[in-house]
Amino acid sequence: MTPRFGLLYRAEQRAALFATRPRVEALEIVAEHFLDLTAEQRDELEVLRAHFPLTVHALGTSIGSADGVDERHLERIARLLDYVRPLWWSDHLAFTRVGTTQLGAFAPLPHTHEAVDVVARNAARVRAIVTAPFALENPAAPFAVDGAELAPAEFLAGVCAAADCGLILDVENLHADAWNLGCDADAVVAAVPVERIVEVHLAGGRRIGSEYADSHDAPVPDATWRLYAALCARRIPPLTLIERETGLPPFETLLAELDAARAVARRAVVESAAAESAPSFDKLRMTGVAQHGRIVA
Repeated sequence: MTPRFGLLYRAEQRAALFATRPRVEALEIVAEHFLDLTAEQRDELEVLRAHFPLTVHALGTSIGSADGVDERHLERIARLLDYVRPLWWSDHLAFTRVGTTQLGAFAPLPHTHEAVDVVARNAARVRAIVTAPFALENPAAPFAVDGAELAPAEFLAGVCAAADCGLILDVENLHADAWNLGCDADAVVAAVPVERIVEVHLAGGRRIGSEYADSHDAPVPDATWRLYAALCARRIPPLTLIERETGLPPFETLLAELDAARAVARRAVVESAAAESAPSFDKLRMTGVAQHGRIVA
């Protein structure tokens, strides 16, 4: 799959989006904005899917809930996806519901084998109801959960393997976790299973006192660009998304960030090709032996 670079869809920027359509190669829509599938929503989705590859990002699956998933909600998701026919759909690796109580936030899961099993069991129910390819995103954790048995990258790898799903890697969320929790974001990028990554999210947040809010309402910061470059050095993601949720800037600003992401990916490709074509030390040693019969240290 040729790497694509796209945006989170916002209806208020629709005119600018279509005026610059060739520069936006995919769109992500938020499932909960379209679950009613009104006639107006169907018309809007029809126009979008006619011009862009689409992915669908959900908020309420609560894949980490110990008491299972809400199958009525999943049936509504399935109905939407049957209409949209997206590349894949996703939700957050968290729980948002306890019993019938909605938390209104992404509560983090403990990095334990039991949590992996819970997610895998819920993902099996998800696949039984929703047939489109499924992926999970790493949310930023508002607090650390004690009792971790797995490192962050091990947890992501374990969940994706057990749930047999793709991974949405939100690099800005890694940056936020590094700031707030002291997590090693570089280690996560170095160890995360890149073969599972179907999409990457880039955005910016803001400092609030001593903490960093993953508000996704600001330009992508240098720290997040650096993490993205390290990820691209391992593998270029199939889709990179600028996920500006609020505080929308002029559309040209978002396009400039898309171009910046393309530049990072291109640079990674060039550097990888140069590294592969450069002679290794062992090759140099053998050349020296063939030409001179010995190597001088």
